[in-house]
Amino acid sequence: MRAAAAYKTPRASLPAGILSTESLLPTAQKLPFLAVALVGLAILLLALGALPAGVVPSPAFAETLVERRALIAFGGLATLVAAIAAYLLV
Repeated sequence: MRAAAAYKTPRASLPAGILSTESLLPTAQKLPFLAVALVGLAILLLALGALPAGVVPSPAFAETLVERRALIAFGGLATLVAAIAAYLLV
């Protein structure tokens, strides 16, 4: 009887802090930071779409930029709209 009372159930060591799955779940407190990150990405894409090809040091990158300028700018605009929607919906 004494041996049964001294027996403890083993506990699993679960990750805590930054490694836990709870830290990855979106919450209302984390979404404004996501919106700010999306705005930053949108600014980067819009600036890349407006960048003149002569400023780019790599000829291959300059050619790709000229060919896909509208797509990059549209991606920046879509990202900006998504950031604004995420911020307003929270």
